Amino acid sequence: MSTQAKADFADHGPGEDAVHDYLEAHPDFFERHPTLLTSLRLPHATGGAVSLIERQMSVLRQKDLKLERQLKELLDVARANDVLVAKIHALTMRLLAAADLNTTVATIEEAMRSAFDADQAVLVIFGDPDAFGDVAARRFFHVVDRDDDGLKPFTTFLSGKSATRSGPSCSATTPRKSARLPSCPSGRAPRSAFWQSAASMPGVSIRG
Repeated sequence: MSTQAKADFADHGPGEDAVHDYLEAHPDFFERHPTLLTSLRLPHATGGAVSLIERQMSVLRQKDLKLERQLKELLDVARANDVLVAKIHALTMRLLAAADLNTTVATIEEAMRSAFDADQAVLVIFGDPDAFGDVAARRFFHVVDRDDDGLKPFTTFLSGKSATRSGPSCSATTPRKSARLPSCPSGRAPRSAFWQSAASMPGVSIRG
């Protein structure tokens, strides 16, 4: 075994003298690379006070960083929206190809779990339960009679006369409404905790 000390070699890049000589030989360097100035600190001799130029550069640098973060957030949201649109399109095509109501319900249930990551979801239809007697019983699908006295919290929604919206909506579910909806399919959560939000589609018929 050799005990001879090995020389340490470290590449520290060009030294200050080399940078100085390069900039001196290329006085137009920052004109060709103006964006580099925003990341440099260029003190301005003003005694013990901070110069206006330095302060302006600092503010501009902070604004630049803030705009970069905002742009990244917008791009992330745009990518997420693209993925969501693709999932919705795929589900729409599968629903159009469904031959019967059983297949339609099964398609929605599978999409909610696999495509939209909803491990617990329930499809509730407000209508005549006898009209859906041919649909296979499952925990995901529930039919509630529109004339049920317990549906009074949903009167405005069922009548289609919402004062704020007339189309599909997604919002938080109040305790008063969740108390009238089916319980958690798995039984692992109380009804109020399970029904934290709901998508509502008034006036939609799923029977041809």
